[in-house]
Order: sequence, then C-alpha cells, then structure tokens
Amino acid sequence: MYKSNGGSRGGSKFSFSKGSRFAPRKNFHGGRYSSRSGVNDVSKYVRGAEAAPTEEAVKASMLFSDMPLSDIVKAAIVRRGFEHPTPIQEQAIPHIMEGKDVIGIANTGTGKTGAFLLPLLEKILKDRNQKVLIVVPTRELGTQIRDELREFSNNMGIYSSLVIGGANMHAQITQIRRNPHFVIGTPGRLKDLIERRVLNLSNFHNVVLDEVDRMVDMGFIQDIRHLISLLPKERQSLFFSATISPQINSIIQTFLMNPVTVSVRTRETSKNVHQNVVKVEPGSTKIRTLEGLLEKEELKKVLIFGRTKHGVERLSGHL
Repeated sequence: MYKSNGGSRGGSKFSFSKGSRFAPRKNFHGGRYSSRSGVNDVSKYVRGAEAAPTEEAVKASMLFSDMPLSDIVKAAIVRRGFEHPTPIQEQAIPHIMEGKDVIGIANTGTGKTGAFLLPLLEKILKDRNQKVLIVVPTRELGTQIRDELREFSNNMGIYSSLVIGGANMHAQITQIRRNPHFVIGTPGRLKDLIERRVLNLSNFHNVVLDEVDRMVDMGFIQDIRHLISLLPKERQSLFFSATISPQINSIIQTFLMNPVTVSVRTRETSKNVHQNVVKVEPGSTKIRTLEGLLEKEELKKVLIFGRTKHGVERLSGHL
C-alpha cells in the first residue's frame, strides 16, 4: 500500500491487487485479500475523502504582521515564506504570549508546532534564562520539531537539544550540559537522563506536551505523570492533543492551571484520505506498477507502508 501525501487537507491511499480478480495473496501490508465472490466491487473496501475545506475556510483571518511578535521573530517568519497564521496559531499564540496555560485540540498538520514555538521563542528573546521542555511521543516528531525550531531561531543565539532513544546517549549528555534553551525529548530518554542526574527539570518553567493522545496510546501515561511531578509549580504549561479521553483529562487536571482551550479539530484526519485499489496486471509486478504511479505528476510526495523492516529496506533499495 502507498499513500500519496495531501497534507492536512487531503491525500490518497491505494491497495494493490493482481489481475482482474482478487486472490488470497499478500498486499503491500503483507495481509491477504478476500477471495469471496463480488470482491471486484472495490467500493466495498474503499471510500472517498470528504470534501476538503475551501481555501477561505482554512486560511486564518489575520496576518503574522498583525500579531504582537517582535521584529526578529516576524523576520524569521517572513524568511520561511509564511504570511497567514493557521487557525490554531491565530488563536493560541496571543494566549501563550500572555503567559496562560493552553489546551490546543488539533489534528496533525494544522500548524500547532509553530503555535507554540513562535511565542516561546519570543519569551526566550526577552529573558535568556527561560528554559523550555518539549515532550513528544516519537523520535520522528522530536526531530521534526527540532528542525522547525532551528529554522525559526537561525541567528537568534537560541540553542536546543534533542534527546531521543536510538541516538548516542553520550552526545546527548554533552548537549544537555551546554545548558540549551530548549530540550526536546521522548519520555523514556528524558527519564534516563534524569536518573543519571544530567537533566534537572526544576529549571524548566515552560513545558509543552505534544500529541498527548499518542503518548497515552503508547503507554507513556505514568512516565508523563512522573515528568510533571519533577517540574516547578510555577510554570507555563502547553498541552496539545487531537482527542481528550478520560485518561488525558486526568493529566490536564494535574498539569494545567486555569487553562484556555483552543480547538480547531473539525474531523478525523483519516477522513481526508481518498482510498482506491490499483490492479497489478498479469506479467507485471507491484514494484513496476508502483514505479508507474510514482511517475505521475500529481504524486509529488508519497508515503509507502510495508509489513516488515526487511521488505521496506528492499523496496527502498530498488527505488
């Protein structure tokens, strides 16, 4: 299976089959198709995407130039080519700049990273003693936030450290000892550094929990509670999640003080995805069919999913 990227506003997902009929063989996920009659009616297995919001509905009403940001931050935004804040940015940034705790309810791809990075950069520019802890569920998200931060903070003299599993511990210890303004990390590695007495969370008066629903799904809820218990009571806390379950609500009660809630989540991200089945004709292969799809002009950015690490590495090498 592969998925063509359409950002937060749409995309496509395809499954591959062989010949004119489905047979009980593996698809790109390594699963099997049903061999019962009637399976040629692909509408039984796929669905179309919901209508995407119009450009007017997606675009925020103000400009970044209208926001109470310093000239150096506005220059960084212009350098990145941004003009309009997204709805989550327009609604959250003023509250964060006022020092309020914020609950941001938003899907991935809505611009929430900028919603908390920009006002926190502003805060550090005004007080270089401020330190920010950003807790994320995965290495990939941590890397994405670190890269985004570097783009915005170029030439500001603001430094960050990324502490995630699967990376060199000694290098991360060296980075932490340099006293960075931002520490971005996954719960497990953060706990490791705390237990080694390298990281002291009592120095962090700004904390962001990002994609909390994913952290709870991954079993990090006790780790989150432990990290929160080590933070100073006087702090600004920012909390971002696509959903609010009873478990997440219990974290909110202990984590935030009189928070402002900002919600721009209108529907499930999966409903933005258009599904289809691509048949692999006799004499061809799934890889050849995939190559033909990748040559299409409209498929400029594609995610390909595989069942095993070996299979993905083999496909990557072939491509």
